[in-house]
Amino acid sequence: MRMQSLLLRFTAVAAVTLLAVGCNKKASSPTDSGGSPIGETNLFPLAAGHTVVYSEYALDTTSSQRVDATVHRHVTTVGAAVMHNGKNAFPVVDSVYTPAGDVASVGTTYMAVDGGDLYVEFDNAWAVLFKRSAGVGTSYFVRTYTDSSTGFKVSVDVSGLVMDKESVQTGAGTFQAYKLQLKGVVTGFGIEFPVYFYFADGVGPIKETTPVGSNPLTGTKIPGDEMVMVSKNF
Repeated sequence: MRMQSLLLRFTAVAAVTLLAVGCNKKASSPTDSGGSPIGETNLFPLAAGHTVVYSEYALDTTSSQRVDATVHRHVTTVGAAVMHNGKNAFPVVDSVYTPAGDVASVGTTYMAVDGGDLYVEFDNAWAVLFKRSAGVGTSYFVRTYTDSSTGFKVSVDVSGLVMDKESVQTGAGTFQAYKLQLKGVVTGFGIEFPVYFYFADGVGPIKETTPVGSNPLTGTKIPGDEMVMVSKNF
């Protein structure tokens, strides 16, 4: 799961938005509204040695269909549990390979399950990614992300929303999976950027989709991407 790169995508598009719109639009931060917990208890089976292989594709800006020539392979492996930043956490290593088979990048993200909810570490602080206790249809706050690397100070409020199950076909079989929407909203502007994850009980994340977007300054389409599980060893 590419959590850090998703936040960078949110802020990169948001920086362009700041050039395209005025400063008089306001957006309130998302808040928890309460709800019934989800019954499944093994949506995040973190265990040392668990490995999942994904294929990642760019999405065509016209049809939103996968572009096969762009496929990258992600090999995600869970390491041994450690006490990290106050939680019993697991390092999750994501190794990315190009279509030619070369290593493109290797990154490590710490994840933990606490109170039935899935937490991910961002910038040395924990944020709840999948709030199982919130239930289906209930919005909850994830974190506020601020970045100035583009020359503009951009703040993005990220919220989560667990949606109803969908049938998802993967290379490792077909699963009934909860759809999780992560939505970035540019603070003060109300411009939204969604990303969708699909979690199956006993497996974890099996699919991730970043829809094709649009540059608010030029109207040019921004490519999306999709990552789907190919295989797992558990």
